[in-house]
Amino acid sequence: MKKIILFLLLALLTQIITAQTQSCFEGVLEAAKTDYYNKNYFLALQKLNAIENACVNLETISKAQKIVLDQWRDSIANALENQKKKTEALLLEVEIQKKIADNAVKATDSLVNLLNLTIENYYLLTKELLKEKEQRDTALISNLLPLIYQKENIFNNIIDLMKFMSSDNLLIEDELKLLVRIPQFPMNEGQFFYIEYTYNNERIPKKLSYIGDTLSISKIDLLKVDGKPIDPKSVSNYKFYYRNSITKMSTEICNLYPVFVEKKE
Repeated sequence: MKKIILFLLLALLTQIITAQTQSCFEGVLEAAKTDYYNKNYFLALQKLNAIENACVNLETISKAQKIVLDQWRDSIANALENQKKKTEALLLEVEIQKKIADNAVKATDSLVNLLNLTIENYYLLTKELLKEKEQRDTALISNLLPLIYQKENIFNNIIDLMKFMSSDNLLIEDELKLLVRIPQFPMNEGQFFYIEYTYNNERIPKKLSYIGDTLSISKIDLLKVDGKPIDPKSVSNYKFYYRNSITKMSTEICNLYPVFVEKKE
């Protein structure tokens, strides 16, 4: 009889330990998920390892729990790899911008030297020679300026696009079109730009349309919720994002401060 009672007590104690371990497992797993969504990947990984070690020591971990932990570890590994790729892409972009800036400085120096030479020789040249030189200078300047100044609304890097979109007064008439040629931010069915804002205490995402490399921001489409137009004065906290549906990650690029104006006839 004593053995039966002892066996029953031991079984009850085992059930209590198992239940407490399960509750602890779920709690720590939720905390690890929160860290993951907040991009605190290393903290999330530490929590997953800690709860697995605890369950293994108590011999209470199940195959299903082990699978869940492994799946979350894989998600963290993928997120860290994507984060590494983004960092490498940003460093490459910075290096490219540095080279472009160096070339622009060299082109500007050449232009300054040419103009100085023109001034020094001005009074030494005949009217005919001066006219020919002015023509050559004009042609040379016309060829150099495109290298120094970027054409309006054409963007070849994310830094210039971010500066343009985050300007204090982003004027939008009926439609704003931008030519975006950034290799790291392609536009297709699964990879695209979108704008998100707050309306009636809700975050409203708006996917931006595009044709080829041309990104379009339509005032009518942007200021429409459930098929109905809304007052821009009731909208706040605009943000500009890039979405990669393959990795299921959205990248915040900048805040927006749009100013909607009526199109002039």
